[in-house]
Amino acid sequence: MKKRWTLVTGIVLALVLVGGMVLSCAAPAPEVPAEVGALQKALAAKEAELARLQSSSKADLAKLESEIAALEKEIVELKKPPAPVKTVTVKFAMYQPSTHGWVKAVTHMPDVWEKATNGVVKLEIYDSQTLIKAKGANLYTGVQEGIADITWASGGMASGAVPLFGFPYIPIWRDVRGVNDAFENGIEEIFVSELRALGMDDIDVAGGVSYNGFIGSMYPIRVPADLEGLKVGAYMGQIVKDFQAAGISCGSVHVSEMYEALTRGMYDVTTGVCTNWVDWKFAEPINYILYWPMYSCRMQLVYNKSALDKIPEVYRGTVRELIDRLALRLKHSTYDLVLYQEATMMPRMAEMYTPTAEEAAEWQEFFTPAIGELIEDLGPNAVKAYDIALKWNE
Repeated sequence: MKKRWTLVTGIVLALVLVGGMVLSCAAPAPEVPAEVGALQKALAAKEAELARLQSSSKADLAKLESEIAALEKEIVELKKPPAPVKTVTVKFAMYQPSTHGWVKAVTHMPDVWEKATNGVVKLEIYDSQTLIKAKGANLYTGVQEGIADITWASGGMASGAVPLFGFPYIPIWRDVRGVNDAFENGIEEIFVSELRALGMDDIDVAGGVSYNGFIGSMYPIRVPADLEGLKVGAYMGQIVKDFQAAGISCGSVHVSEMYEALTRGMYDVTTGVCTNWVDWKFAEPINYILYWPMYSCRMQLVYNKSALDKIPEVYRGTVRELIDRLALRLKHSTYDLVLYQEATMMPRMAEMYTPTAEEAAEWQEFFTPAIGELIEDLGPNAVKAYDIALKWNE
């Protein structure tokens, strides 16, 4: 009985275990939400990104640190007080005295330059030959050598060293407007090229102006025949050559010595321009003036190109414009100066005479045979200049 119960019990337990296993195996697996897959993919991507960043983080960090350091350095530099700007002095040499109209016309320019450059560039004017003596080509060579940075020069004074500069003094002109037109339309460029050929390659011409010359005499002069028996002298070498080529004996004397030569009776007749009659006192011993528009004085504002290099770059363009403005101021003041000087001379003169058309033609005829030779003596550039002069003086 006991054995049968034990057997039954074992069978029951076995069935229970087997049934449990059957039931367990047959139960369905729990469902996984779709979002989990998406999140797992996103997680995998982030893990890959993390791995990439970890591998490159050192290089990125070094670059960032370098950029930060550069910015910090730039900020420090910007916070520093600005370094004081050194002032630059530009020297302007003038041979005219302080009382001269040209000097008076530019006395305000130092203030203009200083304001235009915020005080960086200062213009200093040296009048009365205090910086360069006005003899020969000194004004040109002085600027070339840097003794002065700018000068207001008479080309005629330099004609001994630069023969072409005697060209305005050859008696070929009709009026002063024609002279200025001719220079502004090609002759000025030819003059500059002549300076280059002579080795003065560090100077340039910003502008200039021409005005007519006169004949001054102790006695009335109307036509060339009136010169017979008179002692003629001139300070411009080219004018001396003009008279000599036309058959008139003519002596040469420097402009600064002409007053003494006239007062001592060395000469009865001389030539010059209106500024000479007052500033060099030509008019004091002279009684008669003959307006002679056949020759002209040419003034040029000459500057040293290398001098611009010492100007801070930010102001170089401004200074170049100021140089042009200086030339224009001197040019315009010349027209007023001519009128003023003539008015000043009038009370001193016994007569200021303008030739009639017939008398002017007689002067032209007097010099014409020598014109070709005079121009040829000045070199090939003078021939080019003459072609331009003819065009603007018809």
